[in-house]
Amino acid sequence: GGLAGAVTNTKINDIHVSGSSISGTTKIGGVLGTTTGGGITNCSVTNTTVHGSSTYIGGLVGTMSTNGSSIPVTNVTMVNNNVDGTNFVAGLIASTSRGNGTQTLTNIKVLGGTVAGASSVAGVVAVMCNSSYTNLYCSATVTGTGDGAQVYIGNNTELSFEVTEELYNSSTISKGLILQGADITVN
Repeated sequence: GGLAGAVTNTKINDIHVSGSSISGTTKIGGVLGTTTGGGITNCSVTNTTVHGSSTYIGGLVGTMSTNGSSIPVTNVTMVNNNVDGTNFVAGLIASTSRGNGTQTLTNIKVLGGTVAGASSVAGVVAVMCNSSYTNLYCSATVTGTGDGAQVYIGNNTELSFEVTEELYNSSTISKGLILQGADITVN
């Protein structure tokens, strides 16, 4: 990641990545490749390219695991980034964990930019489990060459302009999901 490849039980506050190019194979992110525990607050990634030649590529974080605790991701803004990989590619986080604990995403903006991959490609989060989301905004251009390319939160529930069902594995939507000006292409 732009700050670190992997961290455990670390709180990331007020980190801003701009005009960077970050690349690798798998579990790549604009700030962190992978995080277990901790949290992310008041961070941004702007005009940055995040490229992975394999899976779990995220504009902010590649993979996020709870380690049995709650991980808050609050006040994060992603602006005009280009994120690409093969599978499980997202403008914010490629994958949240299936373990004990929860991820709580609040006040998240993914503004412009592109997200591209083969399958499970998302504007916000590609694979989500045990998570709750409040006040999300996404206007990314999302392109996938396989199944699952959409501007949405997770790969098990499609969210277009209204939330109609509970999300995968006890995840919930609170309010304020806005998908505005998003371009979606599935080839």
